Formats: sequence, structure tokens, C-alpha cells
Amino acid sequence: MGLNSAQTLQTLWQVQGALVALGFPFLLLLIQFSRDDGVTALHSSEVLARETLVRFAMEWSTTGLVAAGVLTAWLASSGAVIAAIVLITLPSAWMLLRSYFTAFELLSDRLRLRRKSSELLREKLLASMRDLWALQRGNALVLAELATLGVERSYFDPVPEDDRWWSLTASATGRIADINLAAIAALLAPLPRAAIRAGLDPTDPTTIPETEAGDDRPIRFLRMCGDRVREGDRIVILLRSSFAFTSEPHVPLDRALMITSIDE
Repeated sequence: MGLNSAQTLQTLWQVQGALVALGFPFLLLLIQFSRDDGVTALHSSEVLARETLVRFAMEWSTTGLVAAGVLTAWLASSGAVIAAIVLITLPSAWMLLRSYFTAFELLSDRLRLRRKSSELLREKLLASMRDLWALQRGNALVLAELATLGVERSYFDPVPEDDRWWSLTASATGRIADINLAAIAALLAPLPRAAIRAGLDPTDPTTIPETEAGDDRPIRFLRMCGDRVREGDRIVILLRSSFAFTSEPHVPLDRALMITSIDE
């Protein structure tokens, strides 16, 4: 019984390997090189990949291939044979056949393919709008907290020739994914305020002397979460007249900002 079970599991493992190695590559080629008719809202390959569930089917089948190998090598038994058939081989074969059937069905019915393309585009636009709303709401909360530190958001980056400002720059290229308010407060608190010279409280924004611009606040954020930045881009600017720096300040913003890499 043990020998027959082992041989049966080995056969099932080979069948599973054939499904993964032969069935899915042809399906992927079919999806990748599917023809666009110029009317669909999205590329046909994107619609087919979603409707055929090819990614899930590949992950399931590949995991099943590994599991079948483990059963064959160490857990050969009649129960393992039944488990392999019911949980690995039959589901994998069914998902592969379903994926092929769905792909050929959509490719043969261009009207349905256009409808599915429009539905997918609508879902992506709604998801994008939800993400944008959540990002804007998060930035509003961050700005409200920054305001308590005497920091404001500036939508206009002063020209480099404007020497009224010190600059704190990005240390990497990517997209700002998070702003750590506690770390920002810890970085800004020890900055040498010019108010110290006048015997005022440097931690109280209301004691900062008025500048020649009248409405300028001494610390301004130029970038917020979701913004793309390049290494060396200005993230924060400091009004020179409000700080007692003797040279260009070096504040490690990477402790307070999470910048994730993005594809150019």
C-alpha cells in the first residue's frame, strides 16, 4: 500500500508539474498578446488577466506543486493521495480550464470584452478617488497638527535666488508615504530660534518676531504625503531671520519622512 501510494503521489506530482509548466505559460501568452480593437477602455490583456483569475490560479497551482512534492517525499499514504486529488490536482485543473474558457469566451465576444473593460476602468477610478480622498483627509489632519508647531503648508516653492530661506532637502527619490509628527516635533524643537536673542520663549510660536514679509511663518512644508520628490528637492524651508544659524542647517528629515521608491 505504501509503495502504491508513493507511486500515485509521484504521478499526481508530475501531473501538477505539467499543469504549471505547460498550461499556464500558453495562457499567459494568450493574455499578453491579445489584440486591442481600439475601442476598449483598457488594454484587453489587463481585462483578461482580471477576469480569468490567472494570478490566483497560478499561485494555487504552484503552491499545490510544492505540497504534492512534500506529500510524495515524506507523507505517502492513501489519505495523502485522496487529499492531493481533492485539494490540489482537481482544483488546479478546474481553475486552468476555467481560465482558458473565460479567455476564449471574452476574445470571441468583443462587445462583452468592452463592457468588462468599462467596468474595470470604473472600479479603478472609484478606487483612485477613494485613495485620493483618504490622502487629502490625512494631509489635512497632519497640517492641523503641524500648525501647533508653528509650521504651515506652502504651495509655492520660493525660487533658489530667494536667499531669505534655509532649505531641508529629501535624502532619496520616491514618493512621500508617511510623515511622523512626533519625529518632526523632535527635529524642529532644538532649532536655534532667533527669538532667544530677545529673551523670548523659543518654543512658543507666538513669540517669534514679525518678519519683514509680515505674514511669513518661519517653518514651511513644501511637500506632503503622496507627493513625488527627487533626492535634493526642498521639503521644508526655514526663514533665515527667525533662526540663529551660522551656516546651512543639516536636519536629518529621513527620520521623520517615509519616502518609498517609485518607478520612473
